[in-house]
Amino acid sequence: MNDNSTIAAISTAQGEGGIGVIRISGTDATAVADRVFQNIRHRKLSDMSGYTAAFGKIIKDGEELDEAVALVFRTPHSYTGEDVVELSCHGGIYITQQVLRAVLEAGAKPAHSPSAPFSTARSTSPRPRRSSTSSAPKTAARQGRRCLSRRAPCAAASPRSRTTCSRLRRISPPGRIIPRRISPR
Repeated sequence: MNDNSTIAAISTAQGEGGIGVIRISGTDATAVADRVFQNIRHRKLSDMSGYTAAFGKIIKDGEELDEAVALVFRTPHSYTGEDVVELSCHGGIYITQQVLRAVLEAGAKPAHSPSAPFSTARSTSPRPRRSSTSSAPKTAARQGRRCLSRRAPCAAASPRSRTTCSRLRRISPPGRIIPRRISPR
């Protein structure tokens, strides 16, 4: 892909959701977005300054697809370092794909080419966990409790001091945290 290409992709997860975001990035991002986005104040996105938002409609073939909010980010202070327009429309698989299709028909290229599957991208593995030198947090975890201290594990992690530390909470089986016990004074 050359440096002058404008790309577009759905930035939110595919599936049910309240908001779907289509990100357009490249030198002609605002021009492409102007072809599909009609501002309710009849202002073009290319005339707007960076870090501004506009409410309007997504138009495809003269018909309204959805209402949307367009966010404009200018070079070089954007996520990609290029001009970026994010179209935030209603969520769901169908509508976000329709808005993306309208953007692609307006002149953007797909960010991921169909010939290059996502599996060729660099895989990110989780960072290895650091081993703890103290067995107190492990003991607390086995007993369904955790110490809320941000520093080194405190005495609350040991089973004997379970009612004396205000930083200790019990964890219920599904993972919900039960409110702190009131320590006797």
